[in-house]
Amino acid sequence: GWYSGSFDDLATFLTDTHNSFPTKGFALSEYGAGASIHQHEAHPAQPETTSKFHPEEWQALSHEAYWQALQQRPYVWGKFVWSMFDFASAGRDEGDQKGRNDKGLCTYDRKTCKDAYYWYKANWTTEPFVYITSRRFDTRTEASTDIKVYANTSVVTLILNGVSLGKKSSSNHIFLWEGVALQAGSNIVEIVGTQGNETCNDVVTWNVQ
Repeated sequence: GWYSGSFDDLATFLTDTHNSFPTKGFALSEYGAGASIHQHEAHPAQPETTSKFHPEEWQALSHEAYWQALQQRPYVWGKFVWSMFDFASAGRDEGDQKGRNDKGLCTYDRKTCKDAYYWYKANWTTEPFVYITSRRFDTRTEASTDIKVYANTSVVTLILNGVSLGKKSSSNHIFLWEGVALQAGSNIVEIVGTQGNETCNDVVTWNVQ
């Protein structure tokens, strides 16, 4: 799904491998996709792997598909993300940095976790958690946008510029509001997650030019 094919192909690959060896478990030694925290696209198309443009949103979509395929197949006993951090790779000249493999869930300097990192956190943490994706896509030219949230709470409420846009529930930790109208200038996007008597929130500011 990175160098060839689609990230959705992983599910078929796993099933076909299992059908070929039905009495054996197996591990996936590496899976992932490149991403820059400085590059964004509202509706990302699959990037050229050798290009200078590796939008963060495409990596997130890839890991959403990867993990949902993997968690449904217990015969895959090992799943190894490639990789936790961006790392030096002298022969590469792609993405936003020459000499770097950008498939990490976190940046090279270990200071910034990419959206895909928080996708796994939503799936794995037990503490109530919400996270607004595409948060670094903070300067926009289109007023209409999808707002996607990763969360492990049962209910999530979206609040835009102080006005509630309603609650959503999800069975896969992805909460999506499509075609939300932003105002010109500054927009405060807040998410509140509810789990029993506990709540948690996340806030970002996006600007429409």
